[in-house]
Amino acid sequence: MFMRIRGRILLFVLMSSLFASGCGDSKELRWHPDSSRPVEAGHLHAVQLYVENTGSMDGYVKRGGKFSEAVYDYTSRLASLADTLGFSFINRTVIPQRRFDIDYFFKNLDVEAFRAAGGDRNSSDIAGMLSQIIRRTDSSTLSIFVSDCVLDPPSLEAAEDFGRSQVAIRNSLKSCMRETPDLGVVIIQLAGEFYGNHFYSKQQKVSLHGELRPYYIWLLGRKQMLASIVQREPLPSAERGYLNHVAYTGAVRIPYTVENMLGRSGDSCCECLLARETRSNPGTRYEVRLHMDLSPLLRSASSLLADSLYSTVQKGPVVTKVQRYSGRGPGYTHTVVLHIPQRDAKGAFQLCIAPEGLPDWVYDSTDELDDQGYGYVDRTAGLKYTIGAVAEAFGRPDGDTNVQFSINNK
Repeated sequence: MFMRIRGRILLFVLMSSLFASGCGDSKELRWHPDSSRPVEAGHLHAVQLYVENTGSMDGYVKRGGKFSEAVYDYTSRLASLADTLGFSFINRTVIPQRRFDIDYFFKNLDVEAFRAAGGDRNSSDIAGMLSQIIRRTDSSTLSIFVSDCVLDPPSLEAAEDFGRSQVAIRNSLKSCMRETPDLGVVIIQLAGEFYGNHFYSKQQKVSLHGELRPYYIWLLGRKQMLASIVQREPLPSAERGYLNHVAYTGAVRIPYTVENMLGRSGDSCCECLLARETRSNPGTRYEVRLHMDLSPLLRSASSLLADSLYSTVQKGPVVTKVQRYSGRGPGYTHTVVLHIPQRDAKGAFQLCIAPEGLPDWVYDSTDELDDQGYGYVDRTAGLKYTIGAVAEAFGRPDGDTNVQFSINNK
């Protein structure tokens, strides 16, 4: 009898010890009760397609080529989400096409159609075209801009020419964003066959016969609406010529919730638990799991798995893991695991998500001319300056995208 009682006492002491090492002192996690509220996308009324028809675009529009097929397919899918579809050619001016049948248009799209549309086809003013499009894009409109993004053929002082263009594009976008502060943009890089003369610079050109050249589809609209659209309709496939994409939104509201290490959560609070000390993780610490819907950032899910994107303002917390969300809660896409040392576990915390910079593919796709004015057929002259201007315009004076929570004594 004594031995049984003694065994029960030892078992009770052992379980109490394990419980203490797992829970520690009594604290709780708190976060805003509306944090998990989904971002409202709003109604998509119209899709407006703008195709640049300057001379540098002529080589893409051979009937039955990848360019026409890809733009036709993607525009059709996006238009299926809206009430109406409109179309305009664009160069230095917008040239609306009043009677537009998308099936007939892309079936018969060729160089003659580009030439017949008219306008100034001799130069590409990316800053001016973007400004015209954005100012025509209201809160219920998605604008699609198709361009080779080739700036005017540069002189041998290409870096100076492109640098001036970068400033013009950045300033134009910033001016537009003062009127449309919730603007977002997705830039998709594709490749299509090219027939005709391609000008590396004012001094040099080459005749192409079906070699692949990059071009770009831009999506412009309210960032909340863009997030919904990108989720509902996938980007063009590799078979259609897809290569890469990048997106810029400025700071956005991220739906999120918080869990403790046992996966327990509530509407706006839960118990904060100490993680057990191990050889691989010495020291007493709290483990916090943040489940977030990062789709409003418009970035690829895989690119958001990099630990380096996430940081905390406060001293102490360490991001130990970023993974795709695997729970049952609706709408979340990623989980970030934070370890917070016990000595630092008090007060408010803020997890920041770094803004999108220039991805490696932009540098790799930028044509840098040699001293004779020659470049590469499969690259775009001045691309890092064009997209760099967009990244600068969408810099975040109001701070990074972030989620917030606090740890308090119960």
